[in-house]
Amino acid sequence: MEQIIAHQFQAIARTTPAISADYFMDLLTRQQIRDMFLTRWQRCNLMCKIGIGWYFAMLLSHYGFMYWQLHHWADGALMLILMTIGTTIQTFLSIMLMEGEPMWMMAPRWMRRWSFISAFLSCVGFVGQFIFLVVEYFKGRNPFEDLTTMVIAYMFIPRATDVFPSAYIVIFDGLGQSDYALYSPNYGKWKT
Repeated sequence: MEQIIAHQFQAIARTTPAISADYFMDLLTRQQIRDMFLTRWQRCNLMCKIGIGWYFAMLLSHYGFMYWQLHHWADGALMLILMTIGTTIQTFLSIMLMEGEPMWMMAPRWMRRWSFISAFLSCVGFVGQFIFLVVEYFKGRNPFEDLTTMVIAYMFIPRATDVFPSAYIVIFDGLGQSDYALYSPNYGKWKT
């Protein structure tokens, strides 16, 4: 591991002639480098592993639905491609929160706020779609009678794969009691 990190520092030093690889190695001890890449702030217990497995299963089902059912993202429809990119990003950000990844827990506030707003809008959109479909059902309409209802019904399924990671982000950042929760009054005032 140390050789890989030293090689990365040498590559940086080659592209930036004013900085040598020894400069980086002098700044950080070998233990600090190892801790930086291998340490998580919390242990991933059984529930964490089940959650991560569930997130990956949902993400794979999203990819499968887009690939087979919607015929390769409807032959490259931008809206579907952007939905897949957003779902993938939110899933990985949620996993980083769940694992206590220091690089994301201490990320700049604007990055965490963007993630929170995106997750919140995803949850609100999913609930809105669900309510719309239930109302249409109780009106006695078939979801495939008109174009609007059909599009909402088809978009409901891939959105369902995004709602679980997004809900975790909303709950952790919006309601979390940790100093690393986005809306905590102590966010950014960490002890070093």
